[in-house]
Amino acid sequence: MNFVSNYAAEDMGGGWNGTNGHTWKGLSSQFTANYVGPIDPPTPIGAKIISKLARSAGRRGTMPVFGRARLNKIADLYQRRRSSQAKLDHFHGATPWVLCDPPSAYTTYIDATFPQYMEVFANKNEFRSVDRERIENEEAIFLRGADLIFFGSDWARQNAIERYALEKRKTRVVFTGGKVPIPKKDRYEGSATF
Repeated sequence: MNFVSNYAAEDMGGGWNGTNGHTWKGLSSQFTANYVGPIDPPTPIGAKIISKLARSAGRRGTMPVFGRARLNKIADLYQRRRSSQAKLDHFHGATPWVLCDPPSAYTTYIDATFPQYMEVFANKNEFRSVDRERIENEEAIFLRGADLIFFGSDWARQNAIERYALEKRKTRVVFTGGKVPIPKKDRYEGSATF
C-alpha cells in the first residue's frame, strides 16, 4: 500500500499529525507499505498576500492553500512518489488530495469535511463562495470515488453522507482520541474539573 500524507512519518505530536503518525505505525506493521510524504508544497506567497489584503479591506479572499496551482503540484508529487506496485493508496485527509486521481483502489481518513471545517474553525464569509464551492465539489468527487472512508466520529460521518451523498456502506467510524460517553445532563458547576 501507499500511505499518502502531508506530515512526516516520524511526527508523533498531538492532534492531526499524531493521528497520522500512529495510523502509519499501525498500518505499516501489518502491510507492506510505502510512505508517500510529506507532500506539503508551499502555498504561493503572492496569492496568500492578495487574499489577506482583500480580507483586510473587507472583501472576500481566496483559499490559496487549496488553489489550483498548489493542488496540481500536490497531485504531481503524489504521482511521482507513489509505488506503482501498490494495490491500495491510503490518504491521510481528503482536501489536499482532491486532484490526485489515484490509479488503484483508495481509502481515506478524515476528521471533518472541508465545509465542516469551515463552519467550525473559520469565518466562511471571509472567502469567495466560488472558491469554497469549487473546493467542496472537488472533495465530494474525491470522497465518492474512495473505496472506503474512515471517519473520526459519527458526527463527521453522518454530515458527510448527507452533504456529499456518500454511500453509507463505504464509510466507517474508527473513533480517534478519547471515547468518552456523552453525559445525559450537563453537571458543570464552575469548578476547575474536567
